This record gives sequence, C-alpha cells and structure tokens, in this order.
Amino acid sequence: MATLTVFMPNFNHAAYLPQAIEAVLGQSRQPDEFLILDDCSTDQSAEIIESYARRYPVIRFLRRTTNQGAVASINELLAAAKGDYVY
Repeated sequence: MATLTVFMPNFNHAAYLPQAIEAVLGQSRQPDEFLILDDCSTDQSAEIIESYARRYPVIRFLRRTTNQGAVASINELLAAAKGDYVY
C-alpha cells in the first residue's frame, strides 16, 4: 500500500491548531506521517503541537528558531516527507 504524508506549516495559529490537527487525524485514511512545522510562533502553537505529538506517534514536529516564511516552510516539509504521496 502506498504511504501518505500530510504536512502543515504553522505560524501563530494556536487558536486553530486543535481543530486542524484533529481534522487530519479524523480522516478515514490516516496519514502514515503527519509533519507539522512551527515557523517560530510567538503564541502557544509549539505547546499545542508538542501535546499532540506526544499522543500520536504519526505526528512529527519540526520547529524553527527563526521565522523564515511560508515558502521556506513548505520546502522544508516537502524535503522531510517520506511518503509516496504528499498532501
């Protein structure tokens, strides 16, 4: 069976993260890996992502120490993806 990577870049979207993460995890076909990259958020994003990553082994948390923007985040996530398909 082909493997699926889902990735999610994030910057200061703590208020939306639980709903977004649970939406991915609640799909009938869960991803084989779920990459979430935090681009140096100043809100509670990192703590929220870490709490989900502890509970769901499929989540891999990537964290930046400097903000580099959306395009750099997507490129990093694509490079880190191991699945046959990426969404």
